[in-house]
Amino acid sequence: MQCLSFCLFDVYGVSADKTIQVQNQSNCKTDCPACSRVCPEVAIMFPKYRHGPINGDAVQADDVRREAMKIDISALLGGDVYSMLRDRSAKAKSRFSKERDDERALKERQTCLVALKRDLDIPAEVLAALPSPDEILAKAEAARLRAEAATRAASSEPEV
Repeated sequence: MQCLSFCLFDVYGVSADKTIQVQNQSNCKTDCPACSRVCPEVAIMFPKYRHGPINGDAVQADDVRREAMKIDISALLGGDVYSMLRDRSAKAKSRFSKERDDERALKERQTCLVALKRDLDIPAEVLAALPSPDEILAKAEAARLRAEAATRAASSEPEV
């Protein structure tokens, strides 16, 4: 179960028959084989990774010996470190959404667009393809609502 507790992106879950399975594949980050590194069974592969056995190369005796030496980091540090990191990340997202000044962000975007057109001779059709201020405001509002929902969900979780 180390990959389940180690993954910061909520990729893994537990099935009804109490086995680990990938439940949120789209959450997995490119080039982040952290779960593979902590798997004592050498069972998780990232085929594009440079080094074996993470990339699916044959598992050597040294690999098995190295994996057997791994220890649960949360046990070593005394607590669920990864849960604390997830909570910290959620709080940071919440804080960012409260500190964001949509008006200032929109003005900065408009200033950048003017500078792009003036300094880099960006074609008008490229600039026209960018979202309008109303679309940006709508996306910002949707992001704010998602952040509020995440904050409510985080505050309603029982303390551990």
